Amino acid sequence: MRKRRKLNEVNVIPSVFFTSSQQASMQVESLQEQLSGVVKQRDDALAHLRTSQEQVNQYAVSLSNLQMVLEQFQQGKSATSG
Repeated sequence: MRKRRKLNEVNVIPSVFFTSSQQASMQVESLQEQLSGVVKQRDDALAHLRTSQEQVNQYAVSLSNLQMVLEQFQQGKSATSG
């Protein structure tokens, strides 16, 4: 009876390790998929940020140009009325 129990225990141990290894592999695969998704989100956010920064720069240039035109207009108006 004892020998049979020991044999069963010996047979169970490898299957426990195999099951644990399988579970660990599945967890690693799941984490890799999650990481991949997060990396894609980060890359998309960075691309959006770059686009937004370019738009801000364009708006700043446009504003500067408008300010110059306004100053020139005001100077011209002052010169003609003065």
